[in-house]
Order: sequence, then C-alpha cells, then structure tokens
Amino acid sequence: MEQDKQVAALRKINPDNTINSMKKALYLSLIIVSSMMLQSCSAPLSKEEQAKIAVTKAEADLDKAYADLDEAIKEREWAAFLEAAEKKIIGNDDRISELKSKRAMPGNAVDPVYSERIEVLEMQNATIRARIADSQNQQTNWKTFQEEVNSELDDIGTSINEFSDK
Repeated sequence: MEQDKQVAALRKINPDNTINSMKKALYLSLIIVSSMMLQSCSAPLSKEEQAKIAVTKAEADLDKAYADLDEAIKEREWAAFLEAAEKKIIGNDDRISELKSKRAMPGNAVDPVYSERIEVLEMQNATIRARIADSQNQQTNWKTFQEEVNSELDDIGTSINEFSDK
C-alpha cells in the first residue's frame, strides 16, 4: 500500500513535470530552430550585401584607376608639348639671331622697318615663352591652350621664313 501511495504520488508529480518538461523542451526546440532559420536566411543576405559592397568598392577603385591613368596621360602629353614648344621657340630665337646678324653685316643699309619686324618677332617669341611658363600653374583647358600656342609658333615661324626670303 505504501508503494501504491508512492506510485500515485509520483504519477501526480510526474505528469505535470513531464508535461512542463516537454513544453519547455518543445519551446526550447522551437526557439533553436527559429533562430537557426533566421540565421540561415540572413546569412545569404549578408553575403549578398558584402558582395554589393565589394562591387561598389571595386567600381570606385576602377574609377580612381581611370582617373589616375587620364592624369598620367595628360602629364605625358603636357611634357611632350612643352618640349616641342621649347624646341620651336629656340629654333625661332636662332633664326631671329641669324636675321639680326645679316642686318649687321657691313654694306647692309639699316632699314628701320626690318629692325622693327625683327623686334616684333622677338617679342612674340618671348611672349609665347612667358605664356607657357605662366600656364604651367593653371592648366584649365590645356588642349585649347596647346592649339593656340602651336598656331602662334607656326605663324612666327612662317613670318621668319617669309622675312628671311626677302
């Protein structure tokens, strides 16, 4: 009888505890499964977001690389322009000096128009040299500047050639 009482007492305690334990286990399992599902759903999203961030960064790096390349090309073209322009200016200076020396030869009459034209050519050449020196500090539209300077240098060269032919 005492055993029966103990079994009955255990049955009274166990069914409630068993149900409560089962409920707790079920809730705990649901919580674990739910959190795993949420993590598995959010993991690809974060990988996708990471990929988007990586692509955006790569695009920014590519844009910077193109900008750096454009800058390097401009610098190389600018240096080539400066070198070519300086050669033309030096060539003009040499030819102007030749014209001056021809004028200074004995037996040549001093022609004021001749002297004035030589001075104008010298000043134009010096002005272009100064413009180039000033433009190195402010390269806003250097393609247009380059075209203008080349045109002016060509005009001076043509004037010198025409002048020396006379």
